[in-house]
Amino acid sequence: MLQRALGKANVTGTGEHKTGFGAAVMAALARSAPPSREPGAVEWIWLLHDDAAPAPDALAELLQAVERAPSVTVAGCKQLSWNAERRLVDAGLSTSRWAERLTLIEADELDQGQYDGRTDTFAVNSAGMLIRRDAWEQLGGFDPALPGVGDDVDFCWRNWLAGNRVVVVPAARMFHVENRPHSLATPAAARKSQVHLRLTHASPWKVPLHALGALLGSMVRLVLSILVKEPGHGISQLGATVAALGRPGAIWRSRRNAARTRRVPRSMVKGLQTPRREVWAHRRSLVEAIGADEFQETDSLAPEPSGDAGDDFVALATNERGWIGTGAVAAAFVALAASIVGLLGLLGANGVTGGGLLPLSSAGDIWRSASTWWIGLGAGLPGHGDPFAYILWLVSLLGGSDSSTAIVWLLLLAMPLSGLGAWFAAGAMTSLRRYRFMAALIWAAAPALQVAVNQGRAGALLAHVVMPLLVLALFRATGSALGRGTTLDQAQQSGRAATRPLPGKPGVNGTPSWTAAAAAGLALAVVTASAPSLLPPFAVLIVFCGIALGRRGRTIWWSLLPSAALFAPYVLSALERPRTMLADPGVPLGFEAAPLWQQLLGQPLKFDVNGGLAGLALFGPSGIPWALALALLIGAPVLLLSIAALFVPEAGPASRVSSGPEPLCSSPGHGSPDTSQPESTATCSSRHSRVRQFPRPGSRSWERR
Repeated sequence: MLQRALGKANVTGTGEHKTGFGAAVMAALARSAPPSREPGAVEWIWLLHDDAAPAPDALAELLQAVERAPSVTVAGCKQLSWNAERRLVDAGLSTSRWAERLTLIEADELDQGQYDGRTDTFAVNSAGMLIRRDAWEQLGGFDPALPGVGDDVDFCWRNWLAGNRVVVVPAARMFHVENRPHSLATPAAARKSQVHLRLTHASPWKVPLHALGALLGSMVRLVLSILVKEPGHGISQLGATVAALGRPGAIWRSRRNAARTRRVPRSMVKGLQTPRREVWAHRRSLVEAIGADEFQETDSLAPEPSGDAGDDFVALATNERGWIGTGAVAAAFVALAASIVGLLGLLGANGVTGGGLLPLSSAGDIWRSASTWWIGLGAGLPGHGDPFAYILWLVSLLGGSDSSTAIVWLLLLAMPLSGLGAWFAAGAMTSLRRYRFMAALIWAAAPALQVAVNQGRAGALLAHVVMPLLVLALFRATGSALGRGTTLDQAQQSGRAATRPLPGKPGVNGTPSWTAAAAAGLALAVVTASAPSLLPPFAVLIVFCGIALGRRGRTIWWSLLPSAALFAPYVLSALERPRTMLADPGVPLGFEAAPLWQQLLGQPLKFDVNGGLAGLALFGPSGIPWALALALLIGAPVLLLSIAALFVPEAGPASRVSSGPEPLCSSPGHGSPDTSQPESTATCSSRHSRVRQFPRPGSRSWERR
């Protein structure tokens, strides 16, 4: 088509479909007339893409800009959307200190002349880029190691280091096609380009550090992508990083070429790069502008305009997400500090025994005890091991196969882990971070957890830590979790039409999630193996929700399978004594249940109303009922919120059922009410069952070894 329009002599074909844009330009220049040798003669190269079209006056505006500033060797256009001519794509490019390509354009930002005063910029888009030919020849054109994404950023980077200028000309407009099918500009290609640029332009002594940092960063991205149920994105990012690091020859050639033309120090361009704080602020503004769900409506791997890699990891940079929020970090820090203060003697310990804890065997012995059909007590007897042994085996693996050390760390980290779990779970019911922060602190300091830690109840402790994750998984499995975007019903109620098809993201806004159902099954297996008495109430809860929610509840039926598979061998061994199926693991301890009114305040054990606070001499037994004051201060607000949640009109069946049991079992108690009662386990009231076997917090039964 070009040959018919321009003539065959004026069109250069490479004959290779995989030829990069820079190589194609070099081939065309090789067939054209050589540069003029006349004094004062200046030739310019204007680069155009097949997915972009310039405005009629674009070239004139570019030439006028470079004529006014002889030091400018590269000029670029303002990029606008092909489908919406007022919507900005970019007005000059920048990078972070880690060579991440940035446009710093807000979501759906319209061109209102706000960037018309911009001139010098770090880089410009290669679509419509005007380059002085002698600068092109001096720099050697685009880097062959970057055949698509990042070639323009690298060229402009080298141009600045060669002592030349790069400007964007906002009056020169280029209309660019977005989401082009089969584009080379994928997030994986952007990541590969980013790593290559980072290693190319870093100081020699920093290259190994940047290579290691890029690899570790990609591994972190993989973990985070799995958490947000986008494993393909994380795998592609890791693969792109490995691909970039696996080309040492290309990196060496790029560094040699950059060093050959560098005339100024590398630090000269730092002022043109975007500071980290501004990068994160831009990401947050993107998510706040369109909502996390609507933002993720666009496929994270969707193609982008050629030469524009965008910000492929922006969806993970939002303070609305539980795992990235400062509130989660603050809650975990507070809980960790309280745990260290209360358990200072455990730091550096090799193990703990006493109370409900016995010396643990090696990981291999624990596995054999869990999987064998012979119980090694006394002379031995036939029977299958306790399901909790599988959980202890996993815990020992996390401790490097040192079971005793793993239990020590479990005791120390129980409070912060419980707080983080509660932060996640609360995110399914509210987007307000202050409420999530309160939920994290309340669950981390719950008397039930303090009792489990003080008495060495490993089973109750693990159940408390994992239970919030189980609740979150059940919410998402039924699609009952709170979404961050605008739903269709909300748009219609507010009188606004949905401008784009609203996403059916699994886990929120009534869309069930099979992935969450699988996670719920695993979490339920851990909880019920750690506290078998919780199996009947959770089974009743799941059956009720499965029936009440209809088609939305079909996913959670499958969450019962892991627990059933885990308990089936043990049940066959305990048919003669069925009560043992619900016995908690560990050394049996006596208990005295708290009265119902104390249980409603979150206290699992009976305490002396007029008593003081254990471990705090200032609040010892006196005329002031410190124990009652603390119980009321912590338990009453939680109880009232729990009752109020049952009458919220917007609450669905799943949220109403889930709002009942949890607050009745949660109340801060780091300074637990003192009591003169003997050591005991406790009961915790819920709407469906009585959860037994928690010891009292009055004294600590384990000791350091």
